[in-house]
Amino acid sequence: MYLLTLFAIYLFAVFSFFYVGHIFKQMLSVSHKDGYNHINEIFKTLLIGVTSSTILFAIIWSYGTSILTIALAVFVMYMYIKKKRIKYSFFLSFHIDYKLLFYCLGALIIAFAHLALYAFNFQNDFVDVVYQDYHFYSEISRGLIFAHIENPLNRIFDFTIPENSVFYHFFDGWTTALISLISRINTFDVMLMVVYPLFTLLTYLGVASLISIRFKSKIAISYYSLILLFGISLFFINKSIHPIVNY
Repeated sequence: MYLLTLFAIYLFAVFSFFYVGHIFKQMLSVSHKDGYNHINEIFKTLLIGVTSSTILFAIIWSYGTSILTIALAVFVMYMYIKKKRIKYSFFLSFHIDYKLLFYCLGALIIAFAHLALYAFNFQNDFVDVVYQDYHFYSEISRGLIFAHIENPLNRIFDFTIPENSVFYHFFDGWTTALISLISRINTFDVMLMVVYPLFTLLTYLGVASLISIRFKSKIAISYYSLILLFGISLFFINKSIHPIVNY
């Protein structure tokens, strides 16, 4: 089933970004002494992993012409000013609260299921075009892959004509392009069923990190975060195309 393939790619992306984030946190010396016993640490690690991976890919794939090259320059300056030596380990040796891990895995699955109910055609086993703009966004990402330009907004169907950079969906476009190249899945399916669930998961973890300031119970944090995130999202969904809001 194609949906299981997309879910496997989604899982691979999440854990790969988390692994990269773990390494970069060590390089930046922002690792928490208690490991991953707090949701804030999991959020920071995944966010750093997604951001650093996307930035590095954009710089390499655009031959250094990406606006994200500025981020690399800032990183180098930070390391120089702080006189930090680059220290890292490729081994994931850390302590983690398994109850917290359970809640995070639950959020991971819910984020994917939310998009699957929204965009996947279970009867015919394909990702449906539920909103035309998503197709346009994915074409921008495809343009990044073929043209190495950030990004040919008005030339997405003619990759031979360069034009000035337009910062329109360029970060999610680069993330989509990266995962699409690795997985060999088209950019439309990757954007809707991998990148958007990933960003939804990141948003959930960020909201949970903020709520954890007020509540200490992991159940309360998870409960209120899910209500806040997915409750608000229903106001931005077309009621004619999402089955959840029809009840």
